[in-house]
Amino acid sequence: HMFSRLFTHQSNRSAPDITPEAAGLKVFETKKSALEAVRRDWQAIQYVCAKLRDDEDIVFEAARQHHEAFNYASERLQSDRDFVLRVLQHQGLALAYTPQELRGDRMVVCEA
Repeated sequence: HMFSRLFTHQSNRSAPDITPEAAGLKVFETKKSALEAVRRDWQAIQYVCAKLRDDEDIVFEAARQHHEAFNYASERLQSDRDFVLRVLQHQGLALAYTPQELRGDRMVVCEA
């Protein structure tokens, strides 16, 4: 993928401590540019500004392509039961990036 060489993904349950802004990398700051980028490559979600990581359209577009994209969603989206259910219909493994209380929700687990 085009972004994999620029930013090493940490496979833990929370977004990496270093932000793209702090690393001096280009950041997508408009919804249009962010959506275009994640449509081309889900890994572009790493370069979306924090405000837009709270945008359902952008996060869904990335997460439907690959479960690890959900790791970069805002805490609000990761905790939004309805949004989580929508994502899990496409990427069941995204369950790993949801809060513990949702992982204990029978309906959420069944959707995954």
